[in-house]
Amino acid sequence: MKFLTKRIGRFPLGIWIVLVFLVISGLVMLVFAQGLSFFAWDAAYSLGVQEDSRHSTDIVERTIGAMSWGEAGADFLVQGTLIILTLIGILRRRRFGFVTGVTLAIIWIYVTFVITLQRIGLYNWGVVPDLSRAKIFGPIMVVLWGIPGVISLICLTANRDYFYEREA
Repeated sequence: MKFLTKRIGRFPLGIWIVLVFLVISGLVMLVFAQGLSFFAWDAAYSLGVQEDSRHSTDIVERTIGAMSWGEAGADFLVQGTLIILTLIGILRRRRFGFVTGVTLAIIWIYVTFVITLQRIGLYNWGVVPDLSRAKIFGPIMVVLWGIPGVISLICLTANRDYFYEREA
């Protein structure tokens, strides 16, 4: 993993990779998907960002939607804060940037499993007739948050000394 510590301009390669994931998976997807879902659920639903209508006659769909709305709010507030702190920590080479970055990466991996397994559970428990939700959202979660989470953990760990260079 030594190649991840090779400097390319201002940052090591691994830090550049984390920054790209923070912008794409973090800011863009979090602000767009979860922020929009929390503040304007119907708009998020009409764009296909959310899968459950709050106006459905199906009580299960409305219940899942209400729970997802709460998750969107928590994601926006908690992950949004962690993204900002990680960016500041990386730019200022502070230890908290490493800690918040690792925390965020672990959350991304965890959320990938939660969302995918919830959709499988809906089928296993007989709530929905097929695995279509899992087949749609599972791969999306893996690509947008699972893989970036794992790669970010590797990149941050490989570059942990980067965060200690200014402090001594």
